[in-house]
Amino acid sequence: MNNRKNIVIIEFDYHAEVLINSLLIFQTLPYNIILFTKSSIWNELNSVRKWGEITVFEAPNKRAVRKLISNNIETINDSNLILFNTIASNFKFFSSIQFNPPVVLRIHNANTFFNPIKSINPKFSTFYIWKDLSYLIIHGLFKREMFYRAKFSRNNVDYFLLPSQKMKDYVLNKNYVKPEKLLPATPYVFLKGSGSNEGSKSEVNIVIIGNIDKRRRDYLEVLSAFKSITSQLNTKTTITLLGRPFGQYGRTMVNAFTKLQTKFFAVNSFDAFVPQILFEETIKKTDFLIVPTVKESRYKLYKELYGYTKISGGINDMVVYRKPALIPSFYPIDKCLIPHVARYSSENELSLLLLSWIENRKFKDHTMSSEIKEFCFEYIAKKTNRIFKDIMDT
Repeated sequence: MNNRKNIVIIEFDYHAEVLINSLLIFQTLPYNIILFTKSSIWNELNSVRKWGEITVFEAPNKRAVRKLISNNIETINDSNLILFNTIASNFKFFSSIQFNPPVVLRIHNANTFFNPIKSINPKFSTFYIWKDLSYLIIHGLFKREMFYRAKFSRNNVDYFLLPSQKMKDYVLNKNYVKPEKLLPATPYVFLKGSGSNEGSKSEVNIVIIGNIDKRRRDYLEVLSAFKSITSQLNTKTTITLLGRPFGQYGRTMVNAFTKLQTKFFAVNSFDAFVPQILFEETIKKTDFLIVPTVKESRYKLYKELYGYTKISGGINDMVVYRKPALIPSFYPIDKCLIPHVARYSSENELSLLLLSWIENRKFKDHTMSSEIKEFCFEYIAKKTNRIFKDIMDT
């Protein structure tokens, strides 16, 4: 290749968006990038853009992952650093490999990796009992996933990379891992939009981003808040549920929001996946977001706490598209983002905020008109370069 150092990035499971952002960052840095991924993920990346000088090793499917890694282990071990962008499978296989370069693992679900046994969170319904039991038998008993995940984290990973300081503080306070194994917290999203609004100056456009799924967002509280204020609105307002309805809950929420429509209040929704072009057009016209994240979520069997052990996708959307947001008060927000949010702890508080942000256009007090240094592409790139250079030099 050349005299530049080589970084191997491994992503066989998911998080195409995080991988895209990682590659965008690393392509600006003085490294050769060697990517190991599945063909389906690589195809998704290529649908976004052409990547230029990246060496790519593709596994056509999940079954081919082990063979691909085994056949190219010399290339991996001749590199200067290995970044696992995600690892959610093949723990036994990866824990059996002796890696020569330092290994960095990006953590998306902290409880799952650092405190799985105490984080098991069973759900007592017919659906979840069957689902959890199947998972325990297949992944727990036969694949011994919990054992090999812990073994991989303990023996193969040199450093862990968390996406926020709040998550890092939580992991440290819980003594989940030795402080010296935690790298400086580095977000995996960055500012992309201009923050400007291309919508009407006389109307207000509100968006909730994401699939309509009760496991991730509390739409009922938002619905109740709008029920109490629609008769008081004197400003034309549109709320867009920017995602497909998930199951019966999603369809019920769409119908319930639609029934609230008046001459001053309109609802936009979708029946299926929202195409990216339409998604971007909608965001450009948005005045502010509502991020009604729930306190807890489940990843596989394990309880994760939004903001503390897992990042809310809605907060990431707020950063990426530079839109002010209404968020629940329990969610810990980075200091640099505090000026751009307002918090609510009840349906009544959300109702009052909505009236204020709509009728008095108070969202303008929270706009991201200037750059937020901590989420600027150049800042994150320099920080990433500094972190990885220190590791390789050491």
